[in-house]
Amino acid sequence: MRDTNLPNPDGSRSLPRPPKGFPDLATCLVKKAGFADYFDCLSFWASYCPHMLTFGSSRFCRHSSALEIFARSEDKKDKPA
Repeated sequence: MRDTNLPNPDGSRSLPRPPKGFPDLATCLVKKAGFADYFDCLSFWASYCPHMLTFGSSRFCRHSSALEIFARSEDKKDKPA
């Protein structure tokens, strides 16, 4: 089973590389932050993303399509592995 939250989702020994563009729908996942219209970034590659905003220990997704990424993240969560 492929887990895109791991640094090497395929289990191979090769070093993983960050996506070439963000949002990368294969790896981008967000959840509601609990206030305003902010979303917590759950991507392993968040530190590489130009749309990520760090505040304290939180990482927020500020991409214009974050709401669509959230909907896709919810769909993934509801499906059995």
